[in-house]
Amino acid sequence: MMHKLCAACKRIFSLPLRIAARLRSLKIAPHAPLEALALAAFFFAVISFPFLLPESGENGLGQPDLGIYEEYDEAPEGAEIAEAEDPEVPPKNVLSFTRYTVEKGDTISEIASKNGRSQDSIISCNNIERARLLQIGTELLIPNMNGIMHRLVAADTLEKLAVTYRIPEEQIREVNNIEEDGSPAGEKIFIPEAKLPSIELRRVWGELFRYPVRGWITSRYGYRNDPFTGKKRFHNGIDIAGVHGQAVGAALEGRVIETGFNNMSGNYVVVAHAGGYVSSYAHLSLIRAKKGDWLKDGQRLGDVGSTGYSTGDHLHFSISRWGKSVNPALLLH
Repeated sequence: MMHKLCAACKRIFSLPLRIAARLRSLKIAPHAPLEALALAAFFFAVISFPFLLPESGENGLGQPDLGIYEEYDEAPEGAEIAEAEDPEVPPKNVLSFTRYTVEKGDTISEIASKNGRSQDSIISCNNIERARLLQIGTELLIPNMNGIMHRLVAADTLEKLAVTYRIPEEQIREVNNIEEDGSPAGEKIFIPEAKLPSIELRRVWGELFRYPVRGWITSRYGYRNDPFTGKKRFHNGIDIAGVHGQAVGAALEGRVIETGFNNMSGNYVVVAHAGGYVSSYAHLSLIRAKKGDWLKDGQRLGDVGSTGYSTGDHLHFSISRWGKSVNPALLLH
């Protein structure tokens, strides 16, 4: 820019000398003082200065001319200002999700492997109840880190959760973007790096309970006609036919919490398991366990019989969770 301005100034201030020389050569007004003519030419040149600047629309630095005599606190009306894009990309240490649509042949394990996530993370973040019945076209949420969702209860605090899951409290805060405590009960919070209890995974995969006795199912879960009265009644378990005295084993490891006899169940055994599950075994001919015993998976607890409200040798097997009846067929393998 300075180079072009200097050139313009040189043209302006040399103009009087060039005019005087030209007048001498033409012998115009020989008696008029050349200095007066040169001065007039000089004033003319000063007035003409703005018109001698470059007309290319540039200021000499290759930039658009925004005006020499005016300054703006804001861009002039109509001016377009390009702003750098600043997409909101969540930090890696804050929970976020991408979406995945289930395709033909997909399994939970394959989806987890494709996305570099654990099965626990996929199952927990999508509330999957039956992993073997994944539907084509289902849209799944894939977290950007491994971990599980925890539904808050009234007594939960971040400090307690940190102790329970052995995760630093600050990490839980950071991942969930929590500034203050006090999330209401019922809401979910993500616990990074945590895993589902093995009993929960077995339930989701339909591998939680084993059949307590070998035989065939003669009556299923749900409403049925009472074998004695013919009236419709709810059947809270399944009946498995067997041979009198046949071994009955615990369907899942657990502790015996009750044994006894009543007119409906006959001889019975009740076993408590992890995860709020309770299994019951009724119409036994013989009880082989006592209250307080810890039973391994499959360990014998009684024998098939026909005691109580029964029409023949069979085992009435039922399951509940947190006090609510559950269809055993959904959990047996």
